[in-house]
Amino acid sequence: MRELKGKYFCIVDIELTEEKEIIQFAAKKIDFNFRVINSINYYIKPIQSDITSFVTDLTGITNEILRDKPSFRKVSKVLYEYIKDGILVCHGLQSDYLILKKHFQDIGIEYSPSMSLDTVELARLFLPTQSSYRLSDLAASLNIYSSDNYHNAVIDVKATAKLLETIALKIPLIQKENYNKICKLLKKVDSNIALFLEYYKNNNLTSDIICDKRDYIVYDGVKFNKLKLVIKEKKNNGRILFSSIDVDDYISKFNIDDYTVL
Repeated sequence: MRELKGKYFCIVDIELTEEKEIIQFAAKKIDFNFRVINSINYYIKPIQSDITSFVTDLTGITNEILRDKPSFRKVSKVLYEYIKDGILVCHGLQSDYLILKKHFQDIGIEYSPSMSLDTVELARLFLPTQSSYRLSDLAASLNIYSSDNYHNAVIDVKATAKLLETIALKIPLIQKENYNKICKLLKKVDSNIALFLEYYKNNNLTSDIICDKRDYIVYDGVKFNKLKLVIKEKKNNGRILFSSIDVDDYISKFNIDDYTVL
């Protein structure tokens, strides 16, 4: 797609004081095949106040770690040059972007990425059965990253990159009619996600799956996967279920242990 030609993802995570000063900034550039280009990690000394015990317990960052680190002003140009041309990706985009924008504005730098993606919103759209959209919960549920050190920006960037890749891999599996409906809607409400969707549908990382139309139940123009649930106590009275989500996700979500995929 022309709009994405020559672009790359720049995944960013920040850790903050209780006064919303940035104390850690980590970022990673990855290409559209999710190969790492390079990465950075900066610890930043806050100006307004010391680190509280709450922040230390949450992030592992202490006043001692930050004592000799530079202020945001001193590293701002390096950070801006690193992220300015990439597609900004954050887990919780709105809050992180507003904080980044304000920090840059305070020293006279206008930061406005040409495209941005929120992995929280992507996960809600393409992983609708998850019980929690916290990064650590998604990483554990999807078995994509394991760590005890979430809320360290480097760890969160790594987990966000894996989450973005996991979502991209699901897009080629979307049935054509469903894809067309989703894409039409997204173009009206979020053009960035629509571009992401179109790119990985047309340039998928895995081959598309061809399904016979008899594998679906059609409701209101949307095709749903068929599942047949066999009730153990009454095996002759199984129910036919249909779902808009992946079969494995449906089975896991509703703890189905005796079934036949039609």
